[in-house]
Amino acid sequence: SPYRVISPAEVETLLSRGEEVFLVDVREPRAFHARRLPEAILLPADDFTDRYERELSPDDPVILICERGNNA
Repeated sequence: SPYRVISPAEVETLLSRGEEVFLVDVREPRAFHARRLPEAILLPADDFTDRYERELSPDDPVILICERGNNA
């Protein structure tokens, strides 16, 4: 499968190495604005399918961020 779960430490390592990844936060706007990673874009789970194809390429390395791991 092209998908896997990674830890926050792995995300931090990728970012510190300058890896080109897109951080996509799929939480609701309220949660996103209350606490977020500066590099992340907001793409709520409810809108994800419609907006993903318009805003990102299937070839882009994407890391999905959610509150508990259920939405991503």
